[in-house]
Amino acid sequence: RTHEKMGASVRTVTPFYVVAVNQSNKPIRVWREWCSWGYYALSLEAKLPDGTVVPITKKGVVVWTKNYPDHFIILPGEYFVMPVKLKDEWEGFHAKEEKVFLRAHYKIVSEEYAAKEGVWTGEVISPWIEVTLRE
Repeated sequence: RTHEKMGASVRTVTPFYVVAVNQSNKPIRVWREWCSWGYYALSLEAKLPDGTVVPITKKGVVVWTKNYPDHFIILPGEYFVMPVKLKDEWEGFHAKEEKVFLRAHYKIVSEEYAAKEGVWTGEVISPWIEVTLRE
């Protein structure tokens, strides 16, 4: 959400969205978030006013009751949206209201299932954006 005087703000109690675009000229496959291969693909970083960079990661899953490699296809020029609800599902962020810089990392490592399923592997890092974190 953007406010004319305060700039962009991110509420920790409601979702905001990270959007990735397939800028290649061919379809790509990426892991779905619900399975262990895709669950940790997205992470964030916050750069605090003092310059400290804090990793923000998804909370761990204790037990995967149902888990198998599952992917979806993103066509050229299409995008996929990843909801982020910091308060309940992520750790490492500061809950106090302050201006920070945020950036997203999306990374899928090369491993047996990725090769077998033809899943894209690599890392994409967004530019820093200035936001105000709010409860």
